[in-house]
Amino acid sequence: AAAARLLAPCRRLPSAIDPRLDAEASAPPPARRPVPRDRLRLSRSPESLLFWHDRCAKTETNGVYIPTGGLAAPYWADNYDPISTGYESDSPNEIIRAAMESIGFLTYDILKLAMSHLVNLPTHIFASGGGGRAPLLQFISNLTGISVIHGAMKDRTALGVHALLIKDYTGEWPELDLKGEHHFSPNMEQSIKTDKLKKWHNALQDAGITKS
Repeated sequence: AAAARLLAPCRRLPSAIDPRLDAEASAPPPARRPVPRDRLRLSRSPESLLFWHDRCAKTETNGVYIPTGGLAAPYWADNYDPISTGYESDSPNEIIRAAMESIGFLTYDILKLAMSHLVNLPTHIFASGGGGRAPLLQFISNLTGISVIHGAMKDRTALGVHALLIKDYTGEWPELDLKGEHHFSPNMEQSIKTDKLKKWHNALQDAGITKS
């Protein structure tokens, strides 16, 4: 449910990472936080960013993108300069792929923290919303080691609220008919996963967002 809520608002990946990515006519960033323009405006056509999942599906990256604002800013911190580094080609698609992966890394960190307090660990994650697209859901499954199910219901937020209210009123969780359209299972080699997570967490430490 937590992952589903995290993904639900991300209808357009670039604006979820940084609203400036999605507007060709947007104002330049503040002078105190200079960011290369080519890293903010990843496409001359804002409409093409709607198909970020297609661009990510055809691209791999070893880069790390840590935005300074938007829903995907890690730990909701904003007192650091953006990090965009480690790319093989520095192409727009590779930067978009790294930006997408930042949402997956953040989901992993949130789920890992939640699981440290749970008695019954989840066996799968239900995801919905505009951000629930194949490359991102597969990446989340790879990182967490948990199967991800993309629901036929496009937005599960209201269903989750319903379940919480029923539990609060009756003391019992309701039986919900959760149907999935697509299932994603982990298929990433452990060595690749470990390397990616190490680069992500090292970047967070370098930015001063987390401590070693």
